[in-house]
Amino acid sequence: MRIAADAMGGDHGCRVVIDGLLQALEQHSQIEYILVVGDKSQLGQALGQAGKSDSRIEIIHAPEILTMDDKPVEGLRRKKNCSLAVAMNLVKTGDADAIISPGNTGGMVAAALTDISGASAVLDRGLVTYSNDAKSSLLGVAGATLASHGAVSSETAAEMAAGALAAAPQSHVAVAITGIAGPGGGSAEKPVGLVWFGLAVRGGAVETRRHLFDGDRAAIRTQAANEALRLLLGGLRP
Repeated sequence: MRIAADAMGGDHGCRVVIDGLLQALEQHSQIEYILVVGDKSQLGQALGQAGKSDSRIEIIHAPEILTMDDKPVEGLRRKKNCSLAVAMNLVKTGDADAIISPGNTGGMVAAALTDISGASAVLDRGLVTYSNDAKSSLLGVAGATLASHGAVSSETAAEMAAGALAAAPQSHVAVAITGIAGPGGGSAEKPVGLVWFGLAVRGGAVETRRHLFDGDRAAIRTQAANEALRLLLGGLRP
């Protein structure tokens, strides 16, 4: 399996991405290589700080970087040469099989995209959606679902994964992630560290998984990213 990883800007964000990818390479022998797209200088520094390297990681420089403040669709339209757009093109040209991109939990994985035309973003295999509006308009999550169960729920994760797969008939699997990375935003019912995953496999029923991760925001993001990747790899196995 060949992965294109979109790395958001910032020294800390790049370090989280690199740490998660190195851990994923150790845990998943199915990964042939990872093309990390972002700021080459920041990513190179993060790789050096990690204290280890892997020949299966290649850094590709992107002229522009999407940040956590960018709304996905507007950001892609405004920054046409951004890291996410470059990563998407790697899948379209066959240089990668899937995209890993930061998501609404602040983690590495939210989505894998091949196309976002017509107000829909398709994962080959995932979609970056931060707001409830984005979940509805891009993934088809019902407003009633969000109102009744909230964004961080089994029901929303299931509809996110199903919507992504439905929009990408050439894809075989979609993984969705929605959670609370903290430090704020948690409650007694939905504490910081709660993450719901949705897994949709072509021809099968949609599954959801609940995890409650420990640690600070960075630790929660990394754990969530690794779990999403594990689900993605599991869904691709024959």
